[in-house]
Amino acid sequence: MLPVFRRFSVFWCVIIIASAATALGAQQNVPVEGSSEGDVRLLLSGDVKVRDEVAGRLGGQYVRTRFAIQAALGQSVDDHQGDRRYASPLHSTILAADAWRVFEAENSLLSVVDYELDRKTLPVGITVGGDFFYPAAGALVRMRIDTVKVVEAIKSSKTPKRLRILTWMLVQRTERIEEAKGLLQDAAKASSEAAKQNLKQALEFLQRPNDLLALQDLVAPQ
Repeated sequence: MLPVFRRFSVFWCVIIIASAATALGAQQNVPVEGSSEGDVRLLLSGDVKVRDEVAGRLGGQYVRTRFAIQAALGQSVDDHQGDRRYASPLHSTILAADAWRVFEAENSLLSVVDYELDRKTLPVGITVGGDFFYPAAGALVRMRIDTVKVVEAIKSSKTPKRLRILTWMLVQRTERIEEAKGLLQDAAKASSEAAKQNLKQALEFLQRPNDLLALQDLVAPQ
């Protein structure tokens, strides 16, 4: 008999796993400086000099952490694309980039937009929808990637899987099927033949939007 599963939101999975990116950064000698709750509380200090100093310090820590995550993600893209386990180095750094909104990592995330987790590696006790298994795609949607950039990626897509996932992203960003169709149709008016074929395929995918990620609940590991 299958175990009873709890449903975790992607947010909580990010919180659980994001700390792994810090560990990865430390392992790769990427400096990551954390902030303390005490520092945050000092933002409410009655002393303007203290507030100003703490705000500057926290801002600096934030910037340094984002750059460290970006570096770790770039290395993970180079070295760990073949590792599809839950909480793999690549999965962990993608989730960290998502949680910290590392917009500078857009290109790295786009390069692995079709990176898919092996569902058999999820811990017993959670069940998630299909979009969870494409963490880079989900991260880009939550980071509100420009729809123009998504359409350009569709035009240059090399595989049906990547094309399907990018089409899903376009739907998520426009939030309306008809708007997504309009963007694809407009792009086809000034595109190469190869790009037009991709755009035509994306339009066909939109006839069955619920199948773009084959959304279904995870089957419990045995």
